Amino acid sequence: MARYQDGDFAGFDGFYQKNHALIFQFLLHRLRNRSDAEDAFQETFLRIHRFITTYDRQQKAMAWVFTIARNVAIDCYKQRRSHVSIGEADALTQPRVQESLEAREELVAMISQLAQPERELLERRLLHDEEFERIASAMQTTPTNVRQKFSRLLRKLRT
Repeated sequence: MARYQDGDFAGFDGFYQKNHALIFQFLLHRLRNRSDAEDAFQETFLRIHRFITTYDRQQKAMAWVFTIARNVAIDCYKQRRSHVSIGEADALTQPRVQESLEAREELVAMISQLAQPERELLERRLLHDEEFERIASAMQTTPTNVRQKFSRLLRKLRT
């Protein structure tokens, strides 16, 4: 990015060739829709070009780019939600809400039969949508350990 900021377009080409697939996969994972991810990918690179003068050379280029991509994904998500009319949203979400409530009740029943540490981990992650890092901090362990325990618990619940 520093080379591109200095006007070296070949430097940007090299950055793009090396990282475009990773950036696209990030957006696809966030948006879960290929068309939206393609639009967000284009917007991300437009913003990179538009804001290259604000790039801080002390910052890692990928951190800066992923911040831009994350913001574009958030904007895309907000835009997607605003295009659904209230009537359409009600029609689309009413059956899903009931299914979601039933699934949540079933999950709560299954979790209640687990040991306290296992139950706390699953409740925090699935019911409260807490990040692994925050759970690890509360449980005084590492995020990797929490991810492994979580994965094992999910396998246990599936059987």
